[in-house]
Amino acid sequence: MSTEQNNMAGSGAVDINRPFRFVGVNFRPWRQKMEFYLTTKKLAHCLTSMPVELPEEATDEERAASAREREHDFLCKNYILNGLADDLYDYYADSKNTAMMIWDALQKKYDTEEAGAKKYAVSRYLRYQMVDDKSVEVQSHELQKIAHEIVSEGMPLDDQFQVACIIDKLPPKWKDFKNMLRHKTKEFSLESLITRLRIEEESRKQDMKEEVMVVTAKRPTPRALKPNQKGFKSKNQHVRPHQNGASRGNQRVMAQTSKNDPPFICYNCGKPGHMAKKCRNKQNPTAAARVNLTEEDLIAMITEMIAEVNLTG
Repeated sequence: MSTEQNNMAGSGAVDINRPFRFVGVNFRPWRQKMEFYLTTKKLAHCLTSMPVELPEEATDEERAASAREREHDFLCKNYILNGLADDLYDYYADSKNTAMMIWDALQKKYDTEEAGAKKYAVSRYLRYQMVDDKSVEVQSHELQKIAHEIVSEGMPLDDQFQVACIIDKLPPKWKDFKNMLRHKTKEFSLESLITRLRIEEESRKQDMKEEVMVVTAKRPTPRALKPNQKGFKSKNQHVRPHQNGASRGNQRVMAQTSKNDPPFICYNCGKPGHMAKKCRNKQNPTAAARVNLTEEDLIAMITEMIAEVNLTG
């Protein structure tokens, strides 16, 4: 058994160089992978040559060489067939076909079908336009990938042409940067342009983060809860009214600012409706009158005195 046959039998190890199975689409990359795979097996020459028919008077050396050629062709043919989908395998698996015949038939059929791919790639390249909501670096690589497809189809693209196209296709928010690049008098390479785009994009991301931090710092802090707001609990909520006279007095002072509160009671004469400083009866109330004053009257008098101090102060 030859070396190639031993390789086919193998020990069950997976051949990482084996191309994917061709199902009728993406013929060009499959063809390139298959050519490389057959080259590693030293069988690529079978794609361009067929075994020679020997004359009857051929020597033993010529017969031995012809046998090796047929063996190589057999291996190459089956490597190609094993790289096809089942339906394509059945179509091309004719014992009379050589490796070269199968290879030529595949190229004539699927190269013709992909002939329009060149025009389609050019159309995609010309219509491509970058957007603001996607990374500019990623989009520039996508544009380079389309350009590579065009070049692989036999249409060379100048680097400066690609540089000008990428600059022209920058998104709207990059208008100022685009104009700056257009006014550069010195030419720069495609790799240099991609590097500049990457640096500019990182700088824009950093500026955006700093702006967010500034806006967050200027945002006003929430106000503290006031006593009358929902959820505010007083420390003295469990104290009974008669045990918290000072609080009742403060509440009285605050309540007197309302328009519906009762009038002041003069602590000089004990009559409502005026303050002590405006009282016509300047004498002090008798002790009996003071005794008859209720707790509420005393609180009102104290409140009036506090109000007077606030007004005069």
